[in-house]
Amino acid sequence: MATKFTPERQALILEALRQNPSIPSAASKAGISPVTLNRWLQQGEEGDPEYAEFALEAAEARRTMKDEVVAALYRTATDELHPQQTKAAHLLLTSLYPTEFANVKHTVTHKSKDPEIDLSSLSTEELRAFHKMLKRVTKGDDSEHKAVPVLDVTSKG
Repeated sequence: MATKFTPERQALILEALRQNPSIPSAASKAGISPVTLNRWLQQGEEGDPEYAEFALEAAEARRTMKDEVVAALYRTATDELHPQQTKAAHLLLTSLYPTEFANVKHTVTHKSKDPEIDLSSLSTEELRAFHKMLKRVTKGDDSEHKAVPVLDVTSKG
């Protein structure tokens, strides 16, 4: 029986992972099941010489895509706030990399006469962007709100 693990199929998978780090999506584009692709990757990670280089390239392709999404999320959060784009990027990261990006809790404290504001659903980067925006908005303002609230951002994951 001919092997499905061909150089052509490997190239298809790697290209798919560079575009979208989803294992099911890459497997579908290569005409194999996600179970098969996961098995190849696992064998490579365990040192099987037939699959080792492919597994390393696949991990690098997925890491590159993740880094690009994280960078885009950071740019969005720190330059101009685009809430829908920020939430979409965060959702993508939490769905593709749940152990790194999901279930992170944030504690936010501030010193102000105003009642507490619940910002716990914001990511660390969103909180930093919010604080940066507050500094810009209140800069040069002669009103009683000239002082920027102190935000202490602590992540717990």
